[in-house]
Amino acid sequence: MKCLAEQGEDPAFIRRAQRVNEAWTQLLEQCKSHREVLLRWPWMHLSILADRLKHDWSQLAQYLADESQVSYFEDLHKDWKLSLESRTISANSWLSIGGILGNFVSSVDRFNESWRKFLQGVNLDELNRLRRDYNQHYPVEKACAFDCEDIERLGFTPLDPVTFEQLSAAFPPLAIPKLRNH
Repeated sequence: MKCLAEQGEDPAFIRRAQRVNEAWTQLLEQCKSHREVLLRWPWMHLSILADRLKHDWSQLAQYLADESQVSYFEDLHKDWKLSLESRTISANSWLSIGGILGNFVSSVDRFNESWRKFLQGVNLDELNRLRRDYNQHYPVEKACAFDCEDIERLGFTPLDPVTFEQLSAAFPPLAIPKLRNH
């Protein structure tokens, strides 16, 4: 291993782990980037709503099935604040708060459907192949590099395959507020 280090090369087990980490990071970046594209409409509608309400979210209570949902809008606005700043659009004065709220809810519903379809379409084959290869070869390569047959002592945790459920947990759908029936 010292010889490899002197030549500026990493051992095979390190390169293998790096490939798995890079593939995972690339997948997460791809998901994050696409999610931001799909969020443009919910962002826009929340920005319009915030502008109309002058950030007084308590005004929404009369439109929501449960008044505790007001905090959802406050929290969402805080979470999305940086994304919303560049998208602030004034609403037409003729649009009612209820109408703007309905537009927001519809855009969240459309986002969730598009997001679910996107995640289901993500091809996990290559990443999971890299993970299988990692599980199969990493312990042996590391044992050879350290000239040690006690793989347990060297430390190894196998990687599970990445699933749709894992991606959904990392990038969950948005909560859809329940509106009061008028």
